[in-house]
Amino acid sequence: MIGTLAGACISATMSARSRHAPRCPPARRAIHWSGMAWVRTKAVAAKLARAESAAAEMAFYLALSLVPLVGVTIALVSRWLPLDLSASIEEVLRAVLPAASNVAPGEVLAWARSSASHGWLTVGFVVALWTSFRFMSLCIHSLGAMVHTGVRPPVKAWRSAARSLLLLVVWVVALVATAIFLLVAPAIEHGLLHLPELSEVSLSAFSALRAVLLAAVLFGAIYLTYRVVVGARAGWFRVALAALLASLGWIAASRAFSLAVPVLWKATQLYGTLGSVVLFLLWAYVMAWILLLGGLVFLRPGRGRATREAG
Repeated sequence: MIGTLAGACISATMSARSRHAPRCPPARRAIHWSGMAWVRTKAVAAKLARAESAAAEMAFYLALSLVPLVGVTIALVSRWLPLDLSASIEEVLRAVLPAASNVAPGEVLAWARSSASHGWLTVGFVVALWTSFRFMSLCIHSLGAMVHTGVRPPVKAWRSAARSLLLLVVWVVALVATAIFLLVAPAIEHGLLHLPELSEVSLSAFSALRAVLLAAVLFGAIYLTYRVVVGARAGWFRVALAALLASLGWIAASRAFSLAVPVLWKATQLYGTLGSVVLFLLWAYVMAWILLLGGLVFLRPGRGRATREAG
């Protein structure tokens, strides 16, 4: 009983002292918050500087993986589906190559079919798998270095390889599905044009469905990538927000490039096909940066240092 009363008296005394204790003046709080903002800015700048070389390497492997994947997709679709892909290939060539290149869609289609029959399809698939695996490995390592604060324990080699293989399957399926849908879409639109009573409504619905499906596939691939990197450290809302921002950035940048390329071809030749290669690498570099910048949503500078000091 006496101990209880003594404890109550001590707690009342401490609460009274805390009420009468001098509070931190606003100027000191402003200095404290400005210092924290400066620390955050320095941490973000340091992570972005380290990610610069990683983004260039990621762009290189992304470009190397997309080219054989598109070739393999054209070969498979032309071999298994009875569709005329000339319109789809012509649309792609018109978007990425200058008019002076004079590359016919029929030649590209014939080359894809002959490559499949001569075994080049297998070689292209192996190259696409290897470059995609390297891209995923760099993406996981770079995102992990950007997301995590403080000193991280070393990750086992088999676990890192398993995560890279998981994301490899996710991204290959997403890219191949997107390429197949883009190749098949003009044939479907051409078939819908033969339905006069449903032409306008069906074309509008199909265009909206195509945009939604492509955005959903991209969002799903980026969401799974961020989820694998951050694990259980972040909630689903934060991961979904980062994936949504990265997806919107990816779509906006791709749309900007698709609008800028024809203007550039009209203004100058940009050294012909070499200019297309440079623009393609630049696009891949921007996409790599978008994936890495999405990791800033998970960045909480100062948390790891505060945890270490408290411990």
